[in-house]
Amino acid sequence: STSADGIAFPIDVPDGATLTGVDIWIDPVPHTSRPATMPDLRVKYAASNGTNSTIDSETDSSATTAAFGAAHAISITGMTEVIDRTQYRYYALFQGEKGANSLTGLRITALVVHYTLTTQKSDL
Repeated sequence: STSADGIAFPIDVPDGATLTGVDIWIDPVPHTSRPATMPDLRVKYAASNGTNSTIDSETDSSATTAAFGAAHAISITGMTEVIDRTQYRYYALFQGEKGANSLTGLRITALVVHYTLTTQKSDL
């Protein structure tokens, strides 16, 4: 397809945890060329006043058409976001391929959230 809608996944980890990474596993249909705009993953939060902010993002870095057409992950690593569920809702936003050479049929097979937790602040 020539356009792509985003899909949001809530990130529900304990208050006080440190978010360290997010992986989204995708399985595109076979392509003859990589899409003009590759899929991307963003980790965001929404404040109670409606403001949305991006914590980190990563664009699919598949170097070849064959690599893109195989099942693979788009990974955000090295994050150090301390979760504050009293102030924010956290989510991962995935946007699929678009533009020239984009195709329909990409499947999302998993979303993996990585975090550390030393002390849980509360049980929200």
